[in-house]
Amino acid sequence: MRMRNDLIGLFLVALLPVAGAHGQTLYRCGSSYQDRPCDSADNQRVVGHGQNASADAAAGSPASGGASVSAAAQGQCRQRGVAAEKIMWAREAGQTLPQQLADTARPVNPDLANDVYQRHGSAAEVRRAVEQDCLADAQQAAEAARLNSLAADILARQAGSKNKDGSTAPGSSTITIDTSVGASNKAPAHP
Repeated sequence: MRMRNDLIGLFLVALLPVAGAHGQTLYRCGSSYQDRPCDSADNQRVVGHGQNASADAAAGSPASGGASVSAAAQGQCRQRGVAAEKIMWAREAGQTLPQQLADTARPVNPDLANDVYQRHGSAAEVRRAVEQDCLADAQQAAEAARLNSLAADILARQAGSKNKDGSTAPGSSTITIDTSVGASNKAPAHP
Protein backbone atom coordinates (compact mmCIF):
# COMPACT_ATOMS: atom_id res chain seq x y z
CA MET A 1 0.00 0.00 0.00
CA ARG A 2 2.84 2.39 0.87
CA MET A 3 4.55 1.71 -2.46
CA ARG A 4 1.31 2.49 -4.28
CA ASN A 5 0.99 5.84 -2.45
CA ASP A 6 4.62 6.62 -3.24
CA LEU A 7 4.01 5.89 -6.94
CA ILE A 8 0.90 8.06 -6.97
CA GLY A 9 2.81 10.86 -5.25
CA LEU A 10 5.68 10.53 -7.74
CA PHE A 11 3.23 10.59 -10.64
CA LEU A 12 1.57 13.74 -9.29
CA VAL A 13 4.91 15.44 -8.73
CA ALA A 14 5.81 14.62 -12.33
CA LEU A 15 2.58 16.31 -13.40
CA LEU A 16 3.36 19.53 -11.52
CA PRO A 17 5.13 21.19 -14.48
CA VAL A 18 2.17 20.32 -16.71
CA ALA A 19 -0.32 21.67 -14.16
CA GLY A 20 1.81 24.81 -13.77
CA ALA A 21 1.74 25.48 -17.49
CA HIS A 22 -2.02 25.78 -17.35
CA GLY A 23 -2.02 28.15 -14.37
CA GLN A 24 -3.56 25.70 -11.94
CA THR A 25 -2.81 25.26 -8.27
CA LEU A 26 -2.46 21.79 -6.78
CA TYR A 27 -3.49 21.17 -3.17
CA ARG A 28 -2.41 18.31 -0.93
CA CYS A 29 -5.20 17.34 1.43
CA GLY A 30 -3.84 14.74 3.83
CA SER A 31 -2.69 11.91 1.56
CA SER A 32 -4.59 12.97 -1.58
CA TYR A 33 -4.04 15.69 -4.18
CA GLN A 34 -6.70 17.82 -5.85
CA ASP A 35 -7.13 20.96 -7.94
CA ARG A 36 -9.37 22.78 -5.44
CA PRO A 37 -8.81 23.80 -1.79
CA CYS A 38 -9.36 21.13 0.85
CA ASP A 39 -12.58 20.94 2.83
CA SER A 40 -10.55 21.34 6.03
CA ALA A 41 -7.84 24.01 6.02
CA ASP A 42 -6.02 22.18 8.83
CA ASN A 43 -4.72 19.46 6.53
CA GLN A 44 -4.17 21.60 3.41
CA ARG A 45 -0.84 22.30 1.75
CA VAL A 46 -0.31 24.05 -1.59
CA VAL A 47 2.18 22.01 -3.61
CA GLY A 48 2.06 23.68 -7.02
CA HIS A 49 1.29 27.09 -8.43
CA GLY A 50 0.67 27.91 -12.06
CA GLN A 51 3.22 30.10 -13.80
CA ASN A 52 0.46 32.43 -14.95
CA ALA A 53 -0.67 33.11 -11.40
CA SER A 54 2.79 34.10 -10.24
CA ALA A 55 3.47 36.17 -13.35
CA ASP A 56 0.16 38.02 -12.90
CA ALA A 57 0.98 38.79 -9.29
CA ALA A 58 4.48 39.98 -10.18
CA ALA A 59 3.10 42.15 -12.98
CA GLY A 60 0.60 43.78 -10.66
CA SER A 61 -2.56 42.48 -12.27
CA PRO A 62 -5.85 43.87 -11.04
CA ALA A 63 -6.39 40.56 -9.22
CA SER A 64 -3.31 41.21 -7.09
CA GLY A 65 -4.39 44.74 -6.22
CA GLY A 66 -1.14 46.35 -7.37
CA ALA A 67 -0.37 48.97 -9.96
CA SER A 68 -0.38 47.61 -13.48
CA VAL A 69 2.97 47.13 -15.23
CA SER A 70 2.93 48.15 -18.89
CA ALA A 71 3.47 45.62 -21.64
CA ALA A 72 6.59 47.56 -22.65
CA ALA A 73 8.05 47.19 -19.15
CA GLN A 74 7.21 43.48 -19.16
CA GLY A 75 9.00 43.13 -22.51
CA GLN A 76 12.04 44.98 -21.19
CA CYS A 77 12.12 42.72 -18.13
CA ARG A 78 11.93 39.66 -20.37
CA GLN A 79 14.86 41.00 -22.44
CA ARG A 80 16.82 41.70 -19.26
CA GLY A 81 16.18 38.11 -18.16
CA VAL A 82 17.38 36.75 -21.52
CA ALA A 83 20.54 38.87 -21.29
CA ALA A 84 21.13 37.65 -17.72
CA GLU A 85 20.74 34.06 -18.86
CA LYS A 86 23.36 34.56 -21.61
CA ILE A 87 25.76 36.09 -19.08
CA MET A 88 25.13 33.12 -16.81
CA TRP A 89 25.81 30.67 -19.65
CA ALA A 90 29.19 32.32 -20.25
CA ARG A 91 29.85 32.19 -16.50
CA GLU A 92 29.00 28.48 -16.42
CA ALA A 93 31.40 28.00 -19.35
CA GLY A 94 34.19 29.43 -17.20
CA GLN A 95 34.27 33.10 -18.21
CA THR A 96 35.02 35.49 -15.37
CA LEU A 97 33.26 38.81 -14.85
CA PRO A 98 36.27 40.87 -16.04
CA GLN A 99 36.52 38.70 -19.17
CA GLN A 100 32.84 39.25 -19.98
CA LEU A 101 33.11 42.99 -19.40
CA ALA A 102 36.21 43.20 -21.63
CA ASP A 103 34.68 41.14 -24.48
CA THR A 104 33.97 43.68 -27.23
CA ALA A 105 32.50 41.03 -29.55
CA ARG A 106 29.64 40.43 -27.08
CA PRO A 107 29.17 43.58 -25.02
CA VAL A 108 27.20 43.21 -21.79
CA ASN A 109 25.54 45.68 -19.45
CA PRO A 110 28.05 46.05 -16.58
CA ASP A 111 25.36 46.53 -13.92
CA LEU A 112 23.49 43.44 -15.09
CA ALA A 113 26.70 41.40 -15.29
CA ASN A 114 27.61 42.38 -11.72
CA ASP A 115 24.10 41.47 -10.59
CA VAL A 116 24.28 38.06 -12.31
CA TYR A 117 27.70 37.23 -10.85
CA GLN A 118 26.36 37.93 -7.33
CA ARG A 119 23.52 35.45 -7.74
CA HIS A 120 23.56 31.70 -7.25
CA GLY A 121 21.67 29.03 -9.16
CA SER A 122 21.28 27.76 -12.69
CA ALA A 123 21.02 30.04 -15.71
CA ALA A 124 17.25 29.53 -15.79
CA GLU A 125 16.92 30.33 -12.07
CA VAL A 126 19.00 33.48 -12.40
CA ARG A 127 16.99 34.55 -15.46
CA ARG A 128 13.73 34.06 -13.56
CA ALA A 129 15.05 35.96 -10.52
CA VAL A 130 16.30 38.87 -12.65
CA GLU A 131 12.94 39.07 -14.45
CA GLN A 132 11.03 38.98 -11.16
CA ASP A 133 13.21 41.71 -9.65
CA CYS A 134 12.76 43.81 -12.78
CA LEU A 135 8.97 43.35 -12.68
CA ALA A 136 8.92 44.23 -8.98
CA ASP A 137 10.88 47.43 -9.71
CA ALA A 138 8.54 48.25 -12.60
CA GLN A 139 5.52 47.63 -10.38
CA GLN A 140 6.99 49.87 -7.68
CA ALA A 141 7.63 52.61 -10.27
CA ALA A 142 4.06 52.27 -11.60
CA GLU A 143 2.68 52.52 -8.06
CA ALA A 144 4.84 55.60 -7.38
CA ALA A 145 3.56 57.21 -10.59
CA ARG A 146 -0.02 56.41 -9.58
CA LEU A 147 0.50 57.93 -6.14
CA ASN A 148 2.18 61.02 -7.65
CA SER A 149 -0.81 61.45 -9.94
CA LEU A 150 -3.18 61.23 -6.97
CA ALA A 151 -1.09 63.75 -5.06
CA ALA A 152 -1.10 66.11 -8.05
CA ASP A 153 -4.90 65.85 -8.18
CA ILE A 154 -5.13 66.67 -4.48
CA LEU A 155 -2.76 69.62 -4.88
CA ALA A 156 -4.71 70.88 -7.88
CA ARG A 157 -7.93 70.74 -5.87
CA GLN A 158 -6.19 72.52 -3.03
CA ALA A 159 -4.93 75.25 -5.33
CA GLY A 160 -8.55 75.88 -6.30
CA SER A 161 -9.45 76.33 -2.63
CA LYS A 162 -7.00 79.18 -1.95
CA ASN A 163 -8.23 82.56 -0.78
CA LYS A 164 -7.86 85.65 -2.98
CA ASP A 165 -4.79 86.72 -1.00
CA GLY A 166 -3.10 83.34 -1.78
CA SER A 167 -3.49 81.89 1.70
CA THR A 168 -4.84 78.39 2.15
CA ALA A 169 -8.54 78.15 2.88
CA PRO A 170 -9.44 77.01 6.41
CA GLY A 171 -9.61 73.24 6.81
CA SER A 172 -7.15 72.48 3.99
CA SER A 173 -3.55 71.40 4.35
CA THR A 174 -0.40 71.19 2.28
CA ILE A 175 1.12 67.90 1.11
CA THR A 176 4.80 67.58 0.19
CA ILE A 177 5.96 64.43 -1.57
CA ASP A 178 9.61 63.49 -1.97
CA THR A 179 9.89 61.55 -5.23
CA SER A 180 13.67 61.53 -5.44
CA VAL A 181 15.41 58.23 -6.02
CA GLY A 182 16.65 56.71 -2.79
CA ALA A 183 14.24 58.65 -0.62
CA SER A 184 13.82 57.13 2.80
CA ASN A 185 10.66 55.12 3.39
CA LYS A 186 10.65 56.11 7.06
CA ALA A 187 8.08 58.57 8.28
CA PRO A 188 9.52 61.92 9.37
CA ALA A 189 9.97 62.35 13.09
CA HIS A 190 7.43 64.60 14.74
CA PRO A 191 8.94 67.40 16.84
